[in-house]
Amino acid sequence: STIDTPQFRGRVTISIGVAVRGREHASPKELLRDADEALYAAKDAGRNTYRFYRDERRDDLAGAGRLG
Repeated sequence: STIDTPQFRGRVTISIGVAVRGREHASPKELLRDADEALYAAKDAGRNTYRFYRDERRDDLAGAGRLG
């Protein structure tokens, strides 16, 4: 649906990148790096999507879906 206010008229979509903290994350910065990678994968896949960070060594965390 369209948002219609005096300041804005249009549609809002959301893309989400998810990373789950694991032993391989020595710092919060590394976890954020992985979440950022997942976010850009979601954006590349289209609108209203989410992606989990996927490390080839952790295939069980791979996931994707659509929102809304």
